[in-house]
Amino acid sequence: MAARIGRLRRGCLVSLLVMLIGVAGLAWVVYRALDPASLRSVAETRLSAARGQRVTIGTIGLDWLPTPSVEAREITIAAAEGQAPPSIALSSIRIVPRLSSLFSRPIVAERIELVGVEVHALRDGDGRWRFPSPASPAKGETTGSPSLDVGEVVLREGRLSVSDASRQDQRQPPSIHDLAAVVRRTGKETRLDGLSGTIGQSSFSGSAMLGAEGVRLSLALDRLQTADLPEVFGLAGLQMPPGISIEGDKPLALDVTIDTSGAIAASGEIAAASVGYQGLVLTSLKSPLRLAASQLSLDPVTFAVYGGRQSGRITANLGVEPPAWALDTRIEGVDMRQLVNAATSVPDSLSGVGALRGRLEGVVAAPMLERATGTMAVALSNGAIHNFPLIAAVNSALRIAEGDERDLRFESLTATMAIAGGRATTRDLLVRAGELTVTASGTLGFNRSLDFRGHVVFSAKKAAELVRAVREAARLRNAKGEIDVPVVVTGTVTDPHFGVDTAELLQRGVQDELQRRLEKGLRGIIK
Repeated sequence: MAARIGRLRRGCLVSLLVMLIGVAGLAWVVYRALDPASLRSVAETRLSAARGQRVTIGTIGLDWLPTPSVEAREITIAAAEGQAPPSIALSSIRIVPRLSSLFSRPIVAERIELVGVEVHALRDGDGRWRFPSPASPAKGETTGSPSLDVGEVVLREGRLSVSDASRQDQRQPPSIHDLAAVVRRTGKETRLDGLSGTIGQSSFSGSAMLGAEGVRLSLALDRLQTADLPEVFGLAGLQMPPGISIEGDKPLALDVTIDTSGAIAASGEIAAASVGYQGLVLTSLKSPLRLAASQLSLDPVTFAVYGGRQSGRITANLGVEPPAWALDTRIEGVDMRQLVNAATSVPDSLSGVGALRGRLEGVVAAPMLERATGTMAVALSNGAIHNFPLIAAVNSALRIAEGDERDLRFESLTATMAIAGGRATTRDLLVRAGELTVTASGTLGFNRSLDFRGHVVFSAKKAAELVRAVREAARLRNAKGEIDVPVVVTGTVTDPHFGVDTAELLQRGVQDELQRRLEKGLRGIIK
């Protein structure tokens, strides 16, 4: 029995010894097949041929776990290292062989991982993108022995940065980080599947195709953080206006082409849950997007704004500095109290249901609104200009005891505004409030200043009642039997001042006591 056990032990030892010898032999075969020195030469030759520039590998070593692989580091690309953009750099290459090919030639790489590829592109003065392109091989240079076939190429931890030739002071160019993709060759084209990357805390995904005609990209912005907007604008070659915010899942999808000349074109769709600009919030914003020859268009662009709906068109010329924009808009049913409270620093100064229609033009540079020009037609209904006691002032001047209403309430208010130089100018402001009409012309500054001349007109029916109460008022009647009081409004939105238009009264022959009474009443109502 003991002899039998001894024979079994010796058999096990022999088997174990054979296995160890087999493993050692396999390891030796793998090491010989993956000889780092020979693979360095193959890799350098292949990379140099692909780039058209000499590529050298500083260190190369063999890793056993989790699977046998070869990793090359300290990679130098001649004529690209340390140069101004466009340029390219590479941190390391990891080659994972197909084990069944180690005993034959050529060796088949199951996967090649390119880690830390850094592409530094350049946007020239014409807005064209310049990428580092392969140089022509030197005369007499060979591509070397094809002793390594490649299956799948994987990009990891890549980075794309874009410098703008028109902004030499750009210390840190905007960048896309954590680029990853699986690279496959299809005929004469190279396809990047599973393309992903991050811009700050924002992320995108998609695919790309590189061929003889240029680059085609299909991208979706999966998540966008407001804090990353300056970087996103920078990648597009734009300076972000202050005060912009964007929220919502998958707010942007784009198909982009960059031809061999570097010209960029794009089409896609914007779908943001909300977009904010300096306190103004637009919701459910949607629009198709097109970019060609530096001309960007969003047409039609729709969104909800404080109970109303907007439809219109936005265009921009990205080929000039600063970029120019134009807006055609039509807004219906907006709550003016909410809009004014959000867009201005004068809360509760205006109420009513509003409609706005017009066209504005400007440039993408702060302050944007102060630089805008154009026209805007405004039509409000059933509202009031709050803390604007114009009617109370006129009533006081005429000694009419009809309350001290401090709001100018109306059934309708209309005006066509010419916008330029940081102010809105109108010649046809018209307010209808029952038996009373207000007409005016003048300017409203974006700094809240007022400078208007106008008329407060009582209807003929109302005028007859007023004359019966105040006989002197008859001297203010016009040819239609209306009482027409010429007024001047100055000061600011928060502190308006009212006066009588003395020059017009003199032309109409209104003098002495009535004129003084009007002046005193209009000036004295607001301190």
